[in-house]
Amino acid sequence: MYKYLDENGVLVLEHGTLKFGTARSFNDPFELRPVIDNIASDSEIKNHFESNFDEIVEDTYQSLSELEKAVFPIDLLKQITEGSSSSLLSGVKALQKPVANLLQGKAHDTLQETVGVLCLTENENDHLMWAHYANSHKGFMIEFDTSNIFFNQRKTESDSLRHLVQVDYDPQRRHYTLSELSEEDLYTFKDEAWRYENEWRMMVALCDADETKIVHGETIHLFKFPFDAIKRVVLGANSDDNLEKRVKDSWKKNFPHASIFKAVVDEKEYSLKYEKIKI
Repeated sequence: MYKYLDENGVLVLEHGTLKFGTARSFNDPFELRPVIDNIASDSEIKNHFESNFDEIVEDTYQSLSELEKAVFPIDLLKQITEGSSSSLLSGVKALQKPVANLLQGKAHDTLQETVGVLCLTENENDHLMWAHYANSHKGFMIEFDTSNIFFNQRKTESDSLRHLVQVDYDPQRRHYTLSELSEEDLYTFKDEAWRYENEWRMMVALCDADETKIVHGETIHLFKFPFDAIKRVVLGANSDDNLEKRVKDSWKKNFPHASIFKAVVDEKEYSLKYEKIKI
């Protein structure tokens, strides 16, 4: 997998830390905005009501005053509740939409503050990625060995955090009930327009960051990674001597096992050639 970075990203190579960004820093305004139509499906609500009927009645009974309990013995309360179950279900269903709308906005705000994302790509040599994420070819690209344990730190098989997940693309926004929405759904579905990025993502809890700092008013969450996860660094076609020097210095100190290349514009084709730098 590959990570395209601008010139400032050389700090990744110098310090061995990666920024896991929040949706606030993403370039897609639809990030973390799931369409939640309802809390649950009608059948789920009905099944929940029926399977928990006795508990619902018991809780209602216990909330009554002593006088009310005398007027409405629990058996009578059960009969009344059973007789009005259709009305109760209709009332619950009517509340679903406004509650779902409230939760939709709340989910966006909460997740922005709690979950960080590392974005990688399958694209090893992509002109648009160089242009958009490496400051018009002035930056560089890192090739990571994603078999490194850093990229799979799951605590359980069902853990949606701490491992790489492939992004899926769809021209239509997906609609959910709250009961079926997962964390992976929030982070791994994007508009078809972004398909060219062939993106993979790794989500983490921001509270686990190794370092937090404020840069230009933005809170940055940094996570340490092992230098042996670096396989190759490719300098952009428009990168300058200063960046090359800093990359070489980092290579000598931190990841001498890896190789360094420079992207060179082909004289006859719309292509970039990666030429190995001799050090």
